[in-house]
Amino acid sequence: MKRIFMNFMDDESGAVSVDWVVLAASMVAFGLAITAIIQTGAINGVINMFASVDAAL
Repeated sequence: MKRIFMNFMDDESGAVSVDWVVLAASMVAFGLAITAIIQTGAINGVINMFASVDAAL
């Protein structure tokens, strides 16, 4: 039993998978954050544009 446990502890084949999962999750989170920032700015720009058009009419 001790030998099986030591083999398990020395095996690093799953560690790379965990690294990729963490990297992918952080990229998705970063993308969502950037999208939220851009969306807020775009909505404010459209609101300002409509206000300018209404003022011109």
